[in-house]
Amino acid sequence: MSGIDVVAVGHTIVLEAVILGNVYYPDPSAFDTGRLKLLQARELVA
Repeated sequence: MSGIDVVAVGHTIVLEAVILGNVYYPDPSAFDTGRLKLLQARELVA
């Protein structure tokens, strides 16, 4: 995505966080696994 620093999306369940370009997929399926991923914006653009 041109002109956008980073995008964090959910509802795409992954075992570990995935970064593709500037798109971050952090969803570990909290409803199913009990694991919740919290993000700090400054960590994504560092």
